[in-house]
Amino acid sequence: MTKAEEKQIQKLLADSLKGALENWDNVINEFNTIKKANNLISYKALMNQLNFLYPTRDYEELIENIFEQAKKAWKEDKDIIFRSFVLSKERNERYSLLFLVPTLKKESQANVPAFSLVNSSDPVVQKILDSINEIIEKHITSSPIEIFSNLIIYRLPESKLIKVTFGKEYLTNEY
Repeated sequence: MTKAEEKQIQKLLADSLKGALENWDNVINEFNTIKKANNLISYKALMNQLNFLYPTRDYEELIENIFEQAKKAWKEDKDIIFRSFVLSKERNERYSLLFLVPTLKKESQANVPAFSLVNSSDPVVQKILDSINEIIEKHITSSPIEIFSNLIIYRLPESKLIKVTFGKEYLTNEY
């Protein structure tokens, strides 16, 4: 490799890194703005709504267990399937060449392992999964919802598209 080619590659890498850092700033600013919104349904508020619907300790533990399983699946890079969307991860060079970042999809891909928050063979768990999806679908039209800590979904008012925003720990794989 010539010195000129080496310099060109270094410049491309530097430009790519600079662009990624600018995109990180944009994502973090967007996340912070939405996180501070008065109408945000925080993760804690989401749990409180579910615990209000199912006020016994057994249900509370079951709800906690469902979300712990979902978080574990998420950390294992599995898609999380909701009724209206799929929370997924993908490599996006705009943010990172190293880490997968959160994204939303319409459906799960056959070649990607998934955790369903839609279907269960247990009727009690199914009832809770239905409630999780109903709460999200009810509120997403008017409020951003934190579905995991520092991972927020929201609907764009002009296009009605559901989007995801996330804290910086999702850019560095430290969640």
